[in-house]
Amino acid sequence: MLRILFTFLGLSLGLLIAEVFLILIQFSFRLYPEDVEFGWPNRDRIEQFSPDNELFWVKKDYATTLQQLRILKPKIIFMGDSCTSMGSYPDMTSQLLELDIGKQVTFGKVGHVGWTTYQGLAQLRRDIIPLSPEIITIYFGWNDHWRGFDLTDSQVGWLHTKVHKVLSPLRSYQLILKSMVQIFSYTKGGKVYRVPLQEFEKNLHSMVTMARSSSIRPVLITPPTSHTLGNEPAYLKERWLYEITDLIPLHQEYVNVVRTVGRELNVDLCDLEQEFKKLPQVELENSYFYSDGIHLRPEGDKMIAKLLARCFKDKGIIGLL
Repeated sequence: MLRILFTFLGLSLGLLIAEVFLILIQFSFRLYPEDVEFGWPNRDRIEQFSPDNELFWVKKDYATTLQQLRILKPKIIFMGDSCTSMGSYPDMTSQLLELDIGKQVTFGKVGHVGWTTYQGLAQLRRDIIPLSPEIITIYFGWNDHWRGFDLTDSQVGWLHTKVHKVLSPLRSYQLILKSMVQIFSYTKGGKVYRVPLQEFEKNLHSMVTMARSSSIRPVLITPPTSHTLGNEPAYLKERWLYEITDLIPLHQEYVNVVRTVGRELNVDLCDLEQEFKKLPQVELENSYFYSDGIHLRPEGDKMIAKLLARCFKDKGIIGLL
């Protein structure tokens, strides 16, 4: 009995020493960003997050936002990544729709920085369906084809267990987790995107099916860009891409999947990527997009709102409002 006790005490002391040492050298490893800097090349805005076992990370005020939406009971929910979260197009779209139908259009904006369709699907299942909106817009397709941790989001989801939630503050556990991630990356080999193309298609299928089964009308949106061959933003190579030349063809593959899902499931598609391609390149670069070619300037958001309002009207979606 004493031998077992001494062994336990020895292991506990060893773990304590290791924990203190890792804290002293400021070692830290998490499977979600604790904050993100915005703006390129000038990074001056920081968004801070909290961990979430299903969604990986959420804004600090996410629970408050959901509570407000439960009270509001919005007709439209705008889903997506930072293009939605940081964009003003949901507000502008709602205003244009109000002018068309002559009454208030209640809406919620629940897009989130850094999210993929993996998180969008989890959010739809857990947080959006209970709100019972009439319409949801699904605007994803950038973060899905980034490198992330060189793990797929589904692999990260496998690591996010209840045990992980309890142990994640411990630095020694974080060290073990980092080792597991490196092993995953090494054994996987090749190019690993956060949501591989087939999983991206599967996630969109699931979101459309899930929405329809809850009497919600889904609207797919293709993500536009101002990128041109030979002028890709160099900073994307720092972490998000394996080769900068992958950017345009890779994004186009994901855009085409959105269109494919739209055709296969006969779901409403607002093809912003195609519409923006019709605009002069100089306007795209100087008026509509920031220098990253991903996020929209106010004029770009205004154009999205105009195109979405027209799409809602042409496809009869506006009748649900």
